[in-house]
Amino acid sequence: MQALALSGQRSFVQAIHRTLFVTCLPRNQIPSSFYLFCAQTPGNVSQETLDSKQEKPSCLSMRIERLQRGEPVGSAFQGWMGQGFSVHRGDILHAINRLRKLKLNKRALEVMEWVIREKPYRPKELDYSYLLEFTTKLHGISRGEKLFKRKELERTWGIVQKLPHVRPKSYMLEIEAFGRIGHISRAEELWLEMKSIKELKSTEQFNSIIYVYCKYGFIDKASELFKEIEMNGCKPNAITYRHLALGCLKAGLEEEGLRTLVLGENMTTSKRIRNSTPWLETTLSIIEIFAEKGEVGNVEKLFAELNVAKYTRYTFVYNTLLKAYVKAEVYDPNFLRRIILGGARPDAETYSLLKLAELSQP
Repeated sequence: MQALALSGQRSFVQAIHRTLFVTCLPRNQIPSSFYLFCAQTPGNVSQETLDSKQEKPSCLSMRIERLQRGEPVGSAFQGWMGQGFSVHRGDILHAINRLRKLKLNKRALEVMEWVIREKPYRPKELDYSYLLEFTTKLHGISRGEKLFKRKELERTWGIVQKLPHVRPKSYMLEIEAFGRIGHISRAEELWLEMKSIKELKSTEQFNSIIYVYCKYGFIDKASELFKEIEMNGCKPNAITYRHLALGCLKAGLEEEGLRTLVLGENMTTSKRIRNSTPWLETTLSIIEIFAEKGEVGNVEKLFAELNVAKYTRYTFVYNTLLKAYVKAEVYDPNFLRRIILGGARPDAETYSLLKLAELSQP
């Protein structure tokens, strides 16, 4: 699920450019009608009250970002509305963009769950798409979290379908989400539905179902879709080949997998793609296959990609690398230091693998 940024329509683009701060003016020069993002107070309020209000963040997104771990997101909204401010779609769009950049996916999901539940404004497709994006992104990245249940996915999708216009992006996110939890038949149903209702005019649409097939080694089905890409006037991109490489390796076709991997590496790939959730998840899955075979060289090469994307801050990524060293019986006395300096936190699995690695030292 990066992870998956969604482009809004013109009204949303205008909303994100709303003014978030103003140049400070003397109190007697501020218009009495100005009460938007600046926490302005009337002149007869005491200095003590003024000082206490100045300590509060003057932007909703900042209030959300400053919440302590475990503190409910509702408290930020309550404080905001308690001061007489309304929650507008522009506020949420700004907050979501900030949280996405800060990689605070769980908090972003909590924000969207609050919006859908409390309805401070009438939710539209973009809001439900954000809910779907961060649900899949959170559970896809954490890998330690419980997978999003099919019932909840169906409920979310049911809400999206009731909207006047359902974009291809919503279908793609749902297809990938069902693929992550192993409901391949449901992902196929949505693919056929999108194919019949929406015009297939982008490689990303094909990639969504190719990702599902390759994740489980159904390389024959993925290959058939690969042929359809150019038939529909599209061209395979780097992430297409990355998915297909995984599919080949899952199916035991290592030579074909390596050749396909090289094909994708020779293509120009944007930073946005390399930081996206499908790319990172697929790359890690390929690393896991190489690690099981003890192919340290291939693992390190792909691990370097994840390091650039800062995906290695997750301990499970380092643990996968460590498994390759254990399988190859290669001992690195500085591996624990490498993990810590890399920004990850060793866990029980890390120390267990390190003990196994020590057995291979000369």
